[in-house]
Amino acid sequence: MRQSMLPLHDRVARVWVLAALAAFALPFALQARDTEDALAVTQALTATEASSVREAVRACLAWDRPLEALGAAAEAVARRPASSTAWAELAAALYRNSDFDGAESAARRALDLNGNDADARVALARCLDTKGEDEECLKHFEEAVRLDPLHPAALRLLAAKLDSTEDRTRVLELLKRFVDLKAPGPSGRMFTEHAQKSREMLKALGDTATEVEPEWEKRPESVSVRMEVTEDQPSVTVEFGKIKSDCLFDTGEESLTLSEETVAAIGAKKVGQLPASTATGLEMMDVVLVPELKVGAFSIKNVIAGVGTGDIVGPSIFKSYRVKMDFQRKQLVLKRQPENTAPGGKDLEAAAGDAEGVRRMRFRRQGGLVWFPVAADGESAPLQRRGAWGFLDTGCQPTGLVFPRYLEALSSDPEKAPKTLPFRSALGGAARDGKEELMRLVPELKLRFLGCEMRAEKLISSDSLGSINQSTEAEADAIVGWPMILKTFKSLEIDFERCVLTCEPREAKVRK
Repeated sequence: MRQSMLPLHDRVARVWVLAALAAFALPFALQARDTEDALAVTQALTATEASSVREAVRACLAWDRPLEALGAAAEAVARRPASSTAWAELAAALYRNSDFDGAESAARRALDLNGNDADARVALARCLDTKGEDEECLKHFEEAVRLDPLHPAALRLLAAKLDSTEDRTRVLELLKRFVDLKAPGPSGRMFTEHAQKSREMLKALGDTATEVEPEWEKRPESVSVRMEVTEDQPSVTVEFGKIKSDCLFDTGEESLTLSEETVAAIGAKKVGQLPASTATGLEMMDVVLVPELKVGAFSIKNVIAGVGTGDIVGPSIFKSYRVKMDFQRKQLVLKRQPENTAPGGKDLEAAAGDAEGVRRMRFRRQGGLVWFPVAADGESAPLQRRGAWGFLDTGCQPTGLVFPRYLEALSSDPEKAPKTLPFRSALGGAARDGKEELMRLVPELKLRFLGCEMRAEKLISSDSLGSINQSTEAEADAIVGWPMILKTFKSLEIDFERCVLTCEPREAKVRK
C-alpha cells in the first residue's frame, strides 16, 4: 500500500497541518496536566475510543505513514488530555517522527495517568535506549511484556535487547510469540521475516556463544592501529585467523560485512540469512559465523557477519571501547570502557589533553548508528520545531544523502527551495551495487551539524533510503558522508555506552 501521490504543494500543506497540530497540542496538553480545572472537565477516552486511537496509530505506523500517526495521536491528546492511551500513542508517534524528547515526555505523562499502559512502557524504553540508559530501558521492556504478553513491539524489542547467548532460550520464545502474531503491514512483514530468520539462525548456532570477548580485566586498556585515510574511504587492517583484510571502517555499518572471497578464504560457516536495510533498499543477506576477528591487540570470537560486496567493519563491534578515528594522525584508537559504564553528569566535561576546539556532545544511539541534529537553510517552520536528524556514515562516498521527506520540506517555499537536478543512477551498498533509479542531485546546501557549518555540494536524494527509516522506526533526514566528515573534522570519538561524541573540528566554524 502506498500513499497517494498528491501535488507537491498539497503534500507540503499536509505536513504543515499535521506537524503544527502536534507541536501546538503537546505543550498545551502538558500544561493541562498541572491544572485541576482542566482535568476536572476532561474525561478519559472510553474503552472503544481508546481502542480506536490505538489501532489507528498502529495501522499508520505499520503502513509507514508516520505523519498521519502523529496527527491522529495529537488530535486525541488535544481532545482528551486525561487519557493515558492518547498520551501513549502520541509517544509512539513522536518517536517514529524522531521527536525523542517529546516522546519521552508523552510516555512519562501516560504512565503518570496509568502505570499499566504497555504502549507507554515501550515508548519510554525506546527513548531511554537512544540515550544509553540500558538498565532502565530493559526494565520498561520487561514490564511491558508482563503487562501485555502479546504486545508486538515489546516482544521483538525485548528479544533484541537481551543477550542472545546467555538468554538464548528466552529470546527464541519471545521471537516465536512475535512471529505467531503475524503483524500487519509492510513493517510488520519485514519485522516478522527478520524474527523468523533470527530464530532459524539461533537454532543453527545451537549452544555456540557469539561475540565472545575476554574478561574485562584481560582486555587491553588501549589499542592503537594504523588507519588508512584517503579521499575514498578510511580503512583498517583486520585479521581473520591467518587472513588479513583491509576493511572499510564504516560508521554506517552496524556490525560486520564480508565479501564472498573473504568468507571462502577464512572458511566461515553459513548459519542462515537475515534481511538487512541499506541505502539501496531492503536486502536478504547470507550470514556466516566468523571464528575470530582481531584489530591490533583487540580480539573477539564468533562474530556474526553478513555476506556482501566488500569487507566492512563498523565501530559498534568495539562496543566495550571508546572508538576514536584520528584522521589527521591516521590512527584508530580504542580506549577500554570502565566496568558498568552508564551516562553521567560529567560526561561532557573537558578532559586533560584535549586539543583546542574539542567538543563533547550527546548523540542518540540507533543500534550502531550515531544520530545528531542537523539543520539547513529553507526548512519549513514545523520542521524547525521538530528538528531534523542526520547520522555519520564514513562508508558513504557521496558528500551526503538527503531523505525524500526532508528534501520535500526544504522545497516547500519556492523562493528558498534548493534547486535539484533529476538523474538516473544506482547507489552502492553493502549488499549489492543497487539498481538504477531516479535520484535527485542538490548542487549546494548549507548544512549545520555537530557545532560546525559548511556548504555541502552534490548531496543526493533517493527513494531507496526509506528502508532505513522503516527499519530504525524513526525518521532520519540526512546522511553525512565521508567527504564531508573528512573535510570537517580532524578526529571523532564515539562512546556508545555513554552516547557521547567527541569532535575535533578542523576549524571553529567550517565553511566552503
